[in-house]
Amino acid sequence: MVAGPGSQAHCIIMSEAFSAHSRKRPGLRLLRGGWRLLASMRFAIALLGAIALASVIGTVLPQQQPYSVYVGLYGAFWADVLEALGFFHIYQSSWYIAMLAFLVASTSACMARHLPVIVREWQGCKEDIALPALQALGHKHRAVLAQTAQVAAQQLGQQLANQGWQVRLQERALATPAGAASSGWMVAARRGRLNRIGYLAGHGAVVLICAGGLLDSSWLLRAHMAWRGKTPYQGSGLVSQVPVRHRLGADTPGFRGQLTVAEGARNGAALIAVGDGVVVQDLPFSVELTRFHVEYHPNGVPRLFASDVVLHDPQGGAAQRARIEVNRPLHHRGVTLYQSGFEDGGSRVTLQVVPLDASAAPVVLQGQVGQSLPLADGAQPRTLEITGLQVINRQAPGAVAAAAHAAGNTAEAAAASHGAAQAPAAHALTHWLRQQWGGAHAAPQPLRDIGPSISYRVRDAAGQAVEFHNYMRPVQMDEQLNEPEKEPTNTPANTPANDPANGRTDEPTTEQINRQTNGQTGRLADAAANPHAVPQYLLGVRYSAAQDWRYLRIPADADGSVQEFRRLRSALLDPRQRQQAAQHYAALAAAAQDAALQQQLAQAARRVLERFAGDPAQWPQARLDMQAGKLRSAAVRSFGLAGVAALVENEVPPEQHEQAANALLRVLNGALLQLLQDARQQAGLPPLDMAQPRNQTYMHQAVIALSDAPLYPEPTWFMLKDFTHVQASVLQVARTPGKWVVYAGSVLLVLGVLCMLLVRERRLWVWLTPDAAQAGAAQALLAYSSNRRSHEGAREFAQLRAALLSGDINDNAG
Repeated sequence: MVAGPGSQAHCIIMSEAFSAHSRKRPGLRLLRGGWRLLASMRFAIALLGAIALASVIGTVLPQQQPYSVYVGLYGAFWADVLEALGFFHIYQSSWYIAMLAFLVASTSACMARHLPVIVREWQGCKEDIALPALQALGHKHRAVLAQTAQVAAQQLGQQLANQGWQVRLQERALATPAGAASSGWMVAARRGRLNRIGYLAGHGAVVLICAGGLLDSSWLLRAHMAWRGKTPYQGSGLVSQVPVRHRLGADTPGFRGQLTVAEGARNGAALIAVGDGVVVQDLPFSVELTRFHVEYHPNGVPRLFASDVVLHDPQGGAAQRARIEVNRPLHHRGVTLYQSGFEDGGSRVTLQVVPLDASAAPVVLQGQVGQSLPLADGAQPRTLEITGLQVINRQAPGAVAAAAHAAGNTAEAAAASHGAAQAPAAHALTHWLRQQWGGAHAAPQPLRDIGPSISYRVRDAAGQAVEFHNYMRPVQMDEQLNEPEKEPTNTPANTPANDPANGRTDEPTTEQINRQTNGQTGRLADAAANPHAVPQYLLGVRYSAAQDWRYLRIPADADGSVQEFRRLRSALLDPRQRQQAAQHYAALAAAAQDAALQQQLAQAARRVLERFAGDPAQWPQARLDMQAGKLRSAAVRSFGLAGVAALVENEVPPEQHEQAANALLRVLNGALLQLLQDARQQAGLPPLDMAQPRNQTYMHQAVIALSDAPLYPEPTWFMLKDFTHVQASVLQVARTPGKWVVYAGSVLLVLGVLCMLLVRERRLWVWLTPDAAQAGAAQALLAYSSNRRSHEGAREFAQLRAALLSGDINDNAG
């Protein structure tokens, strides 16, 4: 039928009226569009994918760690970017909680939208299905039954009901050519409708799990704080002194905080991190730690944390003893206590303030871990902050000194460390500078306990702090660190630049130095040829938590102390003693009748000692340059072995660097040994017997330590002399109201998945009409469908066909 002009005009008028109505109520149209989006399955799936991606990021990136940890892992720039995006606190971020809330709303809207359809399908069997739809089904069969359509429908319905099918009968009027009244019967049956319950259970489980997560998230705590007028505390001090406006009572509906309890102490207040501050959560009971247990694997990794605690509940009567282990929490009064870790609980320590030289006698200082003590060692007031005591240190000793010290190639740095006090000197000294402190060591080493260590900070008046980490006892390093390289063959250097015949007699020739010093003053270059145990005190330093520790290694003398090193360094920094040692060295190295050579050797020794000692005014700038990675700055190359290398590079032609460096190092080694012997003589001690291999190794390591000492930022260091260890247990305390909601959602999810996977929904229809060819008979069309295509469905259809239509005469199964 074709519409006329009048109907077209009517359509235009209706369209304009609808548009005007929409313009009058745009909010209603927006509301409907938002509801359709919220109830869309695609929107819910997109939210679920976004939440899964965020959860993956939260699994890969460490969560809830101090900002300094992230700076050390990713650098300052990326740490700021990731922090701004909330990737370090994903599960507590506003956007993650918002996605959970939208997922709950979207899934609930989807269920509400489809619930009427599911209810209708639950109650009915689709008896109103159209006949063409039956013809389109994959499983169908035609037959002629001997009964009338009504009788056959009742018999088939009863037979299906006896087999557990839900059955509905429907009579439909048929149109006949003669206009006579006639009717057909539809037998509709259904089985496995619990499959629809699986759909509802699965979606309901998502709602419950996400709702439980929202209940245990930070928004509930923040809402409670806003309701109670509480704010985060950003100060410092004792927990008991935190004002009331920063404390939460025992009625907090949900929280997750940290409770630290020292051995023999009691605590009933947990700390909850909120933004940039904390709030104090007062528990309805207090926890007393009687004993903390920690066990280690052979590789040094902790194997077991356990806390023996006593719960003191004002409303619970007698004290309750319990043990908390990892994966074995304790539940009490709706609060769960988990074993999270351990730390120092305020150990008492005895420190000895040891100067790096012998300018002052060591003094003893008493303190406690976590305590701050004033330092009166300079014009500006400073503070000593004792930050930690570690009783057990299972490490590879070679790796301790080598950690993060090789700024250049590791193999080159190791070679420089092995041969830094011998040839080839220019090459070795260059790589010595590149490796900063200590020697690199690439070979694997077994782990062993290298003894207690103390950590502390020295903070100036401006608030800037330098962190230190010192071991209590000297550590025996791996012998490979002292393994020497093969000494190259020295050749005469009779070149025009240094030949005495050409008038250059101000410095001794390389050949003269090699010939006069070999075997006369103790060849420190060969000191490690027969390595003997010389343990070293490790003095670690770093300027921020993002840096790795760098260690100054001071060899221990025969008495296990650093007195010998302090005596040698004091003599090195004294110009008068340097001059005297240079003259004594020249007298021993050169023949008595060769006064000119003695004078040249004395001048060379004095100059190399002066260069090696350096100017203390340059040391602060050298430390700054070292932190900035400027390893070839003038300040860094003004002292130590790097200063000797710079002296060679600046004053000797390039083709003679190696020979000149070898000569100057021999002079340096001999002069330093003589400096030590003179210092021992002044102290009333006998000369050091350089025939002993241990003394040779000691001098080899002392030269390295003297070269590095100016880079140490303090003139003194704190040696751990004694301690009384107090352990503290770190417990995570949580009240999680959403836990049972999540559990219920998990059970519902399992049931829903089982219903959807194990229960097949099957539908069966039999359309019965009177047979025109045979009176009292009926034609039957049997159709079958299932929500999953399978061989089992085909077998069931064959069984139903045989059981229901045993009198078939025509097979048209499709």
